[in-house]
Amino acid sequence: MNLQITPIYGWGWSDSKGDVVTVPSPFELEVEVIEAGQPFYSALVRLTAPDHPLTRFWILLAQRHAQNDGDYNLLAFSEKPNIRDVTHNFPLKPLIIGFASAKVFSN
Repeated sequence: MNLQITPIYGWGWSDSKGDVVTVPSPFELEVEVIEAGQPFYSALVRLTAPDHPLTRFWILLAQRHAQNDGDYNLLAFSEKPNIRDVTHNFPLKPLIIGFASAKVFSN
């Protein structure tokens, strides 16, 4: 699934120490859907876009609300997390936490 991701301020962006992180610029990518929904409940991808602050991070997008409004929690990991259910604790701590809007697009 191809997505256009627009990071938004939401409740703010932070790193694993709780320090404020600047909201990154928008990007496009193809994601692996972890849990299907309308269009998905959660998805995972490793960003490879050149010169982006999230490049080389594994990015998990998880739906923020019961009814999908296109906004997602964004968690960035240094290693690919083993994700079975996004409602449970992750074995890895995310290095960056923020929020994003996601829209499906076609190539």
